[in-house]
Amino acid sequence: SLAAYETEVERDSIRKIVQNYTKIKSINFTNVRKEKPAGKNNSRIYDIENFSLSYSYNEVFSRNVNTEYSIRKDYAGGLGYNFNTNPKNIKPFSKFKFLKKGKYLRLIKDFNFYYLPKQFSFRTDFSRSYLETKMRNTSDIDMELPEMYSKLFTMSRIYNVKYDLTRSIKLNFSARNQSIVDEPYGRIDTREERDSILYNIFSFGRPTEYHHNFDVRYTLPISKIPLLSWINSSINYDASYDWRSSSLAAQGFGNTIQNNNSLKLNTQFNLTSLYNKIPFLKKMLSTNNTSSSKSRVSTSNLRPEKGKETIDSEEDKKFKIINYIAKGIFSLKNVSISYTETNGTLLPGFLPQTQIFGLHNPFSSPAPTLGFVLGSQNDIRMQAANNGWITTDTLLNNLYTQTFSNNLNLRATIEPINRFKIMLTGSRRYSINENEYFRNIGNFDNPVFDHIS
Repeated sequence: SLAAYETEVERDSIRKIVQNYTKIKSINFTNVRKEKPAGKNNSRIYDIENFSLSYSYNEVFSRNVNTEYSIRKDYAGGLGYNFNTNPKNIKPFSKFKFLKKGKYLRLIKDFNFYYLPKQFSFRTDFSRSYLETKMRNTSDIDMELPEMYSKLFTMSRIYNVKYDLTRSIKLNFSARNQSIVDEPYGRIDTREERDSILYNIFSFGRPTEYHHNFDVRYTLPISKIPLLSWINSSINYDASYDWRSSSLAAQGFGNTIQNNNSLKLNTQFNLTSLYNKIPFLKKMLSTNNTSSSKSRVSTSNLRPEKGKETIDSEEDKKFKIINYIAKGIFSLKNVSISYTETNGTLLPGFLPQTQIFGLHNPFSSPAPTLGFVLGSQNDIRMQAANNGWITTDTLLNNLYTQTFSNNLNLRATIEPINRFKIMLTGSRRYSINENEYFRNIGNFDNPVFDHIS
């Protein structure tokens, strides 16, 4: 008990040791920004209202009978920028009078473009975790236990762009970059250590992961041509690129890069609209032909002769037969076709780091080529080996992979009689996956790269 100790200082020291003590301090600011004045709807690219700031700090100090002290500090912050606007659509040929008169000149008259993107945003976030712990020596051995440190400092950068080039061509792009800010081991208490951290921060840290994705959507202007106005078609192209770093213990094996692309084609044929473009078919397929014929007979004030009535009845029967046959032949109302093709490539052992747009040396010798980061499936292995982009480590055992798949969906609507519809669907799927090793089978001084299945 505490009574066994002679002085108050000793008793206070023992009392402090056996206590379970925790002290928490925190502060938090989330999405701090200036609001736009009431009635102000226009947004300019340099407006201070486009920016936002976030910051949080949390500190936990604890001690107990086994722990002399434990200090955990967590920092988090971010700077965001978001610009949204509604740019004016420019139609340079819309005021030409001769273009308004010609139906087949609609493609030229409706030509348009936007001079500004619809949205541009970026965000930079950092997160730093610092833990310092010192355990008590509860043994009989007289020794001082050292402090233990655990630290992690990460940064992320996110970019988004939405740009409608025209009303029918839309472009979206997003990118994310993850990095680690390396710190010296231990407590940061010298100027050199602080300078090294600041240098790593301003150089955006050591990249660990990069990803971008973009898609282009194009609605084909087929419907603007009068003869083809019954056809609607659109094309979408999606592509993504990933770069992932290796661990510091396995840098000799290089990084891993991967890309994917997807091409989607959707087309719809509105055959009802096509039939209505032909006057004879429009009249033949009209649903009220029979009723209007009966109406004309019933509303006549003159009583027809017996012979004439028989002739009219036979003509009505012939017309009904022809009408039923025509509706059977032209019962196909809608046809839609959807085709999707997806490709992907994974290449291990890639040595260069990511810089701008996922490329290394983007202006002099872009690696792994601009086409690859845009989703191209051209084989770049020999080019990469000749340029020194692939590791020469003979122990590389990760597979080079290429994937391909396509998907075809068909759908048709048939209406042989009024209010009786038949839906026909069909689909076809095909996929293939190829793997092989691509590595150095020679030595470090004279590498020889080969395909190993």
